[in-house]
Amino acid sequence: MSKYRIVLKHEFMSTLKRKGFLITSLALPVLGLLGILVGMVVQNINAKPDTNEPLQIGYVDQVGVFSGYQEQPGVVLIPFADSQTAVDNMLSGELDEFLIIPADYINTGIIQRFTLKAEISPGGDTSYAISSFLTSNLLGGKVDADILSRVQNPFALINTVIDESGQPAPGQGGIPNYIVSYLFGILLLLAIFTASGYLLQGLSEEKENRIMEVLLSSVTTRELMTGKIVGLGLAGLIQVAFWLVCAWGLV
Repeated sequence: MSKYRIVLKHEFMSTLKRKGFLITSLALPVLGLLGILVGMVVQNINAKPDTNEPLQIGYVDQVGVFSGYQEQPGVVLIPFADSQTAVDNMLSGELDEFLIIPADYINTGIIQRFTLKAEISPGGDTSYAISSFLTSNLLGGKVDADILSRVQNPFALINTVIDESGQPAPGQGGIPNYIVSYLFGILLLLAIFTASGYLLQGLSEEKENRIMEVLLSSVTTRELMTGKIVGLGLAGLIQVAFWLVCAWGLV
């Protein structure tokens, strides 16, 4: 048992001192921090300088029914007679973007959006404001105000997990718990692959340098392999624990 412990301690300490192990341990938190910083920078770049100033969105109504409800939360919709006037106003900085509601909108539901920046889609708040503007004009005065409000906000979904007895389960985790479990599994697999790679590398080097023959003359094969596997496994667990602490700090 003492020989097994000697091998374990040697593998554990030598793994912790490896440059590759240290670089791998530090690289993941650094990359995570850089990702957060880049996301914050991109968000600040895309944000309006004055958050209290509503977004100015022009629109060209070719249907002829969108004349009201132009003030939405965080957005003001400004009508224009033609697209060229809207373009000129956007280029001069008076508009953030503009929409063209074509004459066949009722049948197709298609709206053209023009911006000065490449975007996949507008932000969630902007999309909601545009949707509320369209819905309010289409249904305003035709249905009850409560029904119009419900059409704009059809539902608020509440998920409940039940146990085998049909009662609400104690833990209502949802997506956050799933993400934590998924990330922990990825980190654990990464640590296992790293430790197993060091094990194979160490065995190969010891075999080439004939150190293996010297070791086997002093310890049994079981003691040697058990010490190596447990030592590398402990180093991998410490690596995972370090990553989790860093992730907790970043969150």
